Amino acid sequence: MSESLLVIDQLEVVYGRVVRAVQGISMRIPDGGTVALVGLNGGGKTTTLRAISGFLPSENVAITQGTVRFHDQDITGLRADQTAALGIVIVPQLDKVFGTLTVQENLEVGWRTRSRGQARDSITLSNVFDVFPMLAPHRERLAIWLSGGERQLLAIAAALIKRPALLLVDEMSLGLSPLLQRQVIHKLTELKREFGFSLLVVDQNARAVLELADYGYIIENGMIVRDGPAAELLVNTEVQEFYLGRRSGEGARQSYRDVKQYHRTRRWWG
Repeated sequence: MSESLLVIDQLEVVYGRVVRAVQGISMRIPDGGTVALVGLNGGGKTTTLRAISGFLPSENVAITQGTVRFHDQDITGLRADQTAALGIVIVPQLDKVFGTLTVQENLEVGWRTRSRGQARDSITLSNVFDVFPMLAPHRERLAIWLSGGERQLLAIAAALIKRPALLLVDEMSLGLSPLLQRQVIHKLTELKREFGFSLLVVDQNARAVLELADYGYIIENGMIVRDGPAAELLVNTEVQEFYLGRRSGEGARQSYRDVKQYHRTRRWWG
């Protein structure tokens, strides 16, 4: 991988001084790269993104160990507004857009909170509907009335209008049909190529994000249990059996009961 934009070293995040949601993980995001963080619900994916972006709830969650470095600057524990000013922007898992605001107003909020330090080409209020033409007919519509795919694209547009150097997307495919997932992936790929930002995508849908990414990490119980080039992870038999629902040596899908049993008994050891 190329020169690192973001480096996470032995990061630990603890909830309520008791529960270690993230247990000493190390990752890096190359400048201009696309990285996938894959894992089941509760594995630590969202907590990792929140630790990077500064959105950890301060009252009962703390980074107790390790560092997060961005452009070789230690940003461990910075607030969300401070990381955003540096060029780290997140599309959250929930509440992706302001439902009581129109599409135009959601974009204006993003524009007002944009990073001013990014010299790269960027989406602006004047060209955003050229870049996202599917949103143009809904300019004056309340965001709450958009479809799931339209809300996801609006959230991405509002994030990109902030001029990110690093875009974090949490649960990209949540609630979307396979067709809409493919459309969102295609749009992200197109936008990344055009505007040059780095991308960290988190999702339970391993195939969708690994097909998008250059490199992937698998997180389980707060620990990175496997990583490597995304293309290699996609053909790894253990990854296929556990995350893609395929039996080793067979093309057949497993039943839900089989996958859950595998979840209870499988242990990863490097």
